[in-house]
Amino acid sequence: MAILGDLTARCATTRVLLDNALTNLVTIIQIFLSKHSPMSDTEHADYHRAFKTAIDAGRSLFPPQEAYRSAIATFGMLISDLIDALPKKSVVRKRMRKEFDEGMVQANMREEGVRKSMRGLVDGTCKGGENYALRAYMSIVRQRLGNYGSEEERFKAWADECRVALLREDFRH
Repeated sequence: MAILGDLTARCATTRVLLDNALTNLVTIIQIFLSKHSPMSDTEHADYHRAFKTAIDAGRSLFPPQEAYRSAIATFGMLISDLIDALPKKSVVRKRMRKEFDEGMVQANMREEGVRKSMRGLVDGTCKGGENYALRAYMSIVRQRLGNYGSEEERFKAWADECRVALLREDFRH
């Protein structure tokens, strides 16, 4: 079960990195959104710098987001393996397998909703709605982070339940 501790720590570490990147992005976007449309060359240069900084901050969100998502996916694979390690006739195994499979379907649907919302931002941005698109993007990113966090918490609960069930089964033999 050392791997469980490693995965939990990996999720926590990557979550902190993602939280930090998101905090940085929120701050930079707020600065950008506070800028008025440029009226002079100097204002244009400042506006362009703020815009480029916001883009760079947005890009810097992807590596920790992918690392967190990868940690959660690996955690999910472990949970699936733990469920499969329970005796085939176990009531706990049947219930947990059903809950796990349903939870994964729901998580995939939530992620598809996030991706669909992100794709929908392109139209608004192309029509000059950068401020709206940035605010909507931040909302979607927060929703995705919340979804990932919920998934992580479910995995922790299932891991604990599997651990208890496996220990009970060990004592029966």
